[in-house]
Amino acid sequence: MRILLHGWDTSPRLGVPEICEASVSILNKMGHEYVPHKSKAICAEAIGFLGYDNLVDDLAKKMVKDMEEAVAKEEVDMILTSYAAPYAAWSKEVNGFLYKRGYELPVPIEHMSTFLYKNLDKLKFKELPMRILLHDGCTLGRKYGVVKEPREVLARIPKLEVLNFDHPELYVKERNLNPWDISACPGGWLDFTMPELMPYVASNVVREYAMPRNVDAIVATCGNGYHAFKAGIKHSNFDIKAYSYTNLIDMALEGVQ
Repeated sequence: MRILLHGWDTSPRLGVPEICEASVSILNKMGHEYVPHKSKAICAEAIGFLGYDNLVDDLAKKMVKDMEEAVAKEEVDMILTSYAAPYAAWSKEVNGFLYKRGYELPVPIEHMSTFLYKNLDKLKFKELPMRILLHDGCTLGRKYGVVKEPREVLARIPKLEVLNFDHPELYVKERNLNPWDISACPGGWLDFTMPELMPYVASNVVREYAMPRNVDAIVATCGNGYHAFKAGIKHSNFDIKAYSYTNLIDMALEGVQ
């Protein structure tokens, strides 16, 4: 399979080029060819989630054209991203908001977690003796309910202990809250609006909800959330690590069976 890697330019600009490196490593281990999608508009779909509906239609038309050109030129079969906004915007499977508005990409798009889940029986993992706190990307988990897939994949990694977010103050039985409903947002979206504030928001989430759980790392299913957690940990000099979901998987994945 030939795969277009979505987010190639965004990750270095956010200071997380390791997401690109891990994506390439995973695809190499699985035996797939890849093509980097170089676009300065990656994750621009997030403006739709922020309420800028007047910009969405023009943006979608340009992005579809851009993707059609890339797919035709590179002859790819699928688009793969580690970011929540693009997948949530375009995916047929989660009824993405741009897809619902009548815009469709020329080939299917998968989030790294859904892609791995669909190939789970083929994957071979080594032991990863770690205790992690899993953060569901706000759009991915809370809005679109993509929560089973990342957990099922992580469950196959020997010696990896996965904890969910815990907000005791929000427990109201009638609401039947789930971990992905209450994963406090680290403010990755602030990078679009008030970047100076993002490290403060992220460090507060780490302080309140990760440090008391005695975990080795916090792992975010969205690249933008990981970007925020990384900045927050650096800001407050916390003795804890942050990983993107893609990077953690790459650490444990040996290849295919």
